[in-house]
Amino acid sequence: MDALINTRVPHRRLTDPASAVAALERVAPELARFRRTDPSGVDWAEVEECLGVGLPSDYKLLAEAYPSVVFGDFLFVGR
Repeated sequence: MDALINTRVPHRRLTDPASAVAALERVAPELARFRRTDPSGVDWAEVEECLGVGLPSDYKLLAEAYPSVVFGDFLFVGR
C-alpha cells in the first residue's frame, strides 16, 4: 500500500468549503434530505481551543449542515 501514496493527483482541488460540500452533495444526492434547515450552532473557536488545533473549514461546514454521517462504513463525519 505504501507504493500508492502520492500516486493519485486530484483533477481539481476544491479549496472553497461551500464548493466542497456542494460537490459532495452532487455525488451523494441522497445526502441532501438530511441537511439541517438551520446550522447546528457549534462554537468552533471553543472546540478548537479545547482540542488545541484548528479544524478544516469544509469539515466545520459539513458538521454544521448535517447530523453525523457515515459513508459506506468507510468514512465517519461527526461532531
